[in-house]
Amino acid sequence: MSIDLTLTGDNKLRNKLDKLERRLGKTIVNRAMRASAKRLRPLIAAAVPVDRGVLKKEIGRAKIRVLKRRRVVGVGIQMPTREALGIPDSAKGYYPFAVEYGYTHRSGTHVPANSYVRKTVDTQTPREQAQIGRDIGSEIERRARKT
Repeated sequence: MSIDLTLTGDNKLRNKLDKLERRLGKTIVNRAMRASAKRLRPLIAAAVPVDRGVLKKEIGRAKIRVLKRRRVVGVGIQMPTREALGIPDSAKGYYPFAVEYGYTHRSGTHVPANSYVRKTVDTQTPREQAQIGRDIGSEIERRARKT
């Protein structure tokens, strides 16, 4: 079933309604994306290779941020700070990225990437896309019943 509403007349009123619709849509999508990131966070933490376990613990309680870009909706899991991971200020590297992307050791040998974030996101993408669609659909239906 489809409903098409056309508003003719006052331009100010039409502009306000357009803004309300955009804002409401953005709110619904952001809420669904945040829920997806919350579902992915423990899966990413579980995939972290464990040395001391600090990175795993910190990712498990990392903040989820909405990415503010024009015409793009996104949500990210904020990686823990150097301080939270116990990396001294004098250290050159940031090991979560070194593990994710690989690096060249001081001895000249290459240490390959262990892409714990990318692997988790790639394997969960189809399931999350379907769930995000269901979340958005149910929220639109809920708000439609409310009015």
